[in-house]
Formats: sequence, C-alpha cells, structure tokens
Amino acid sequence: QRFSDRTWLTGNFNLRVLDNYSGFVYDAPSALPRVRTLQREYVTTSALTMPLLQLTHVEDLGNGHYVSAYGGMLESMYGGVGAEWLYRPWKSHVAWGVDVNHVRQRNFRQDFAFRDYAVDTGHATMYWDTGWKNLQANLSVGSYLAGDVGATLDVKRVFSNGVSAGAWATKTNISAETFGEGSFDKGIYVTIPFDVMLPKSTAGNANIVWTPLTRDGGARLGRRFILNDLTRQRDTRALGWRSVNPASARSAEDNSYVLRDSVPHAFDRLGNTTATLGQQITNIPASTWLLAGGAILASSLLDKPLDNWAQDHQGGSAERLGKAANALPVALALGAGALYTGIAGSNAASTAETALTAAAATWGANLATRYVVGRARPFEEKGSGSFNGLNSDAVQSGFASNHVAVAFALATPFAQRHDMPWLYALAATSAIGRVQQREHWASDTVAGAFMGYAIGSLLTDQQQRSDKGMRLSVTPQAVVASWPVK
Repeated sequence: QRFSDRTWLTGNFNLRVLDNYSGFVYDAPSALPRVRTLQREYVTTSALTMPLLQLTHVEDLGNGHYVSAYGGMLESMYGGVGAEWLYRPWKSHVAWGVDVNHVRQRNFRQDFAFRDYAVDTGHATMYWDTGWKNLQANLSVGSYLAGDVGATLDVKRVFSNGVSAGAWATKTNISAETFGEGSFDKGIYVTIPFDVMLPKSTAGNANIVWTPLTRDGGARLGRRFILNDLTRQRDTRALGWRSVNPASARSAEDNSYVLRDSVPHAFDRLGNTTATLGQQITNIPASTWLLAGGAILASSLLDKPLDNWAQDHQGGSAERLGKAANALPVALALGAGALYTGIAGSNAASTAETALTAAAATWGANLATRYVVGRARPFEEKGSGSFNGLNSDAVQSGFASNHVAVAFALATPFAQRHDMPWLYALAATSAIGRVQQREHWASDTVAGAFMGYAIGSLLTDQQQRSDKGMRLSVTPQAVVASWPVK
C-alpha cells in the first residue's frame, strides 16, 4: 500500500499447503546466541506466516544524499526499527552507506509476538563498481545479529540484461571453533530482475541464494529495501542503450558521436607514460642534476647528528610521532585511491591517477637505485659511508627512502594542479619517522624527496599537456575540433 511516492507499507503472507518439513528434525549446535540456527522452528511451527510487514519512508536530501526510516516485521525472524543513509553521486562508481537497526527476535509463528532476544546491529558499506568486466564489490563493516563484529565482502558480476551473479564471505571476531563447521559465513547468489521476463517494467527481482551451512556467526539482518538498490537509476548503466545489432553497449552521452576519441584505462596508458617519462628524464639539464646532488651531499652532514638524536629518542612520544609519520605515505595512497574512484569529480580523479602512477614509477626507480647504491641503514651500525650495491640484498638497503619518495610522488600532482603547496610539508613529515626509527640517514630522505618530487612533476606535466590536446568529434551535422581552455 503506497501512501505517497516516499512512504509505503509492504506485507507478505505465506501458507504452507504441501511440504516434507516433518522430516526436518535436526537442530544445529551453537556456541553463540541462536540468531539463525532456529530455522526448523520458524518453518514448522505455523502453516500461515507473515514474514514481512514493514512501513518504509525515504527522502532525497539532494546532492546525492538519501535517507530512509523503517519499522515493523523486517524479515521472517526479526522485527524492529532502523534507518539508513546513502551518499551516491550522479554516475559515480562509488557509493557510501550506513544503516543502524534495533531488532528483536520474532515468535516462531511469525505473527506479531516476539521472543526475549534483542540486539542492535548495523553496518557501514562501500559500494564500488570497478569498471572491469562488469564486476561490482561491496565491503561492509559493522555489528552482526549475534553481537559479533567484522566485515563482509560481496563481489558480483552484472550482465547487460540486469542479471547478476555473485558470492559473499563474512569474517568476524569469533574464532573458527566458536563459529562451528564451515569456519566463517559464505554463500553464492543469482539475482534476476523481473524486467527480463515480463512485458511491463517493474523494479522487482527474483533472488536465488545458496549457503553451504547456516550458522549464527556473521549473520546479517535481511533488510528488504536497501537505498543502493532503490537509487540504481543513478548508475551509469541506467543510461545504457543498445541498437538492434549493437557492437557494444553505449551510454546516452555518446549518442552524438559517430567518431570519438577512446578513453583508455590507466593500464593502457602506462606504456606511453613510461616511455615519455624516460625522455623527460634525459632532457633534465645538467645544472638541475648538480643542484640535487649538491643538496643531498650537504644533507649528509646531518646524517650522524640526527642519528645520535634518534638513538636518544627511542620510545615515548618521539616513537609515537615516528610511527605516525611512517603511516603518512599509506594515508596519502589511500586518499588518492579513493579520489581515483571519482567521488570528488573527474578533475580530482585524473590527478589521483597521475599521483598513483607517479608513486608506482618512483617505487620502481628507487628499487633500481637501491640495487646500484646498496647503502647500509643506520640500525645496521655500519656507518653512513658503507655501500655494497649490485647484489640481491642491495634492494633492501637504505638509499633512497621509499617512504619519503612515494609520499612526495603522491603529493606533488595535487600540490601543483590544485594549488596545495602545504602537501609538500605533509610529505616531508614522513622523513621524521624514517630517521627516528633509524631506518634511514637524513640524506636518504632528502634523496627520496627529490626523486618523488621530480617524477611527480614530470608526470603532472604529461597530464597537463594531454589535457590541452585537440578533441575531434564527427556528427551527422558537423565536424567539430575543440581545445579545452583553462
């Protein structure tokens, strides 16, 4: 029953007429609250059941934000109240959601009565359309029906007709022995939209789910209406169309182009990017090389004094600062990875791609440098002048610092393209951790900073040059050449 476009009441009733449930006599053992292993009681106690009676209200808050509130008999085993928030930008490959629920276990007859067990459950979920082979991945982290805490990874492939097939696995903070046979929750499923089978368009789906074993660990509330499903019209696939004999699926934004530039994936561009980077490095003037070399040599005067400081500041607040500084490159990489998904727009995604490419190129270049130089690390107590390169162990040596090099490679494209020079100071902070923990000499970190900055700058220059290139489009009415103006 719909009260408005945003509020509706949904109910289901089941009547068992013919079954063989009389042979269902097994009760699985469990060391957890029985949140799912009472299946026999739920299917055999009453012939007439009401698995669902839910009142739902949804709101579009604008700018990709949605909320819902719901209450009632939410599934065959649980009833209660809950709410959900979802952030799903238009045509974005990533969406974020949070749901919170207070539920109580229902009576075995599945009427309006409840049992004593109650629990608060909810999850934070990232929905990611990978763009590769039509694969989508959902990662949920939160609290489950038995009170255990953990994460669920759900990966599925969505076909052009809307049918999807996938699998999930859940691991929580209970041990495999406590979980019981199977060790952790997992299963496979197929979802078939009724649109595939019916002449009239409908939003309904048929779901076929198979789990090898049902246990109480990792059990999630079976919510009927999920905002990510209700907002699927914001998916890029919602604009897809195909002609009678299509070569491939296209979206509505492509309709005006008979010929158009292809948009290669990052891996497709990697070869050209690397080759161009090599040419750029050979074109660096000798004065620049001398300046960088001089700065590294000058910083080597601080190697011993700063290592003495590090030895005097092991433990306490200095060690906590060092560990925090060591984590900065990881934080920068995760941030760039999130922006690469498009959650902050195409400009940020493009810069993030450059940053990640620069980080990978810097890491590779530094491994080669380490192999040649082979400088001992401070904790090895061999002194700052110990070099033993050109052997297999040399790739684990100290010159230059990978942490600092990668931090500068990640920060430089954003600093240069988006006027964020403070990112250089953030990247430089990573050097504190490497010196404090005696992983590198001061000059190792300076060399790493120069390397990351140089490669990040060169790849940023590549990106800016490609962005200024001509775009040619041919339509039935005209041939148009355009250049972006910034």
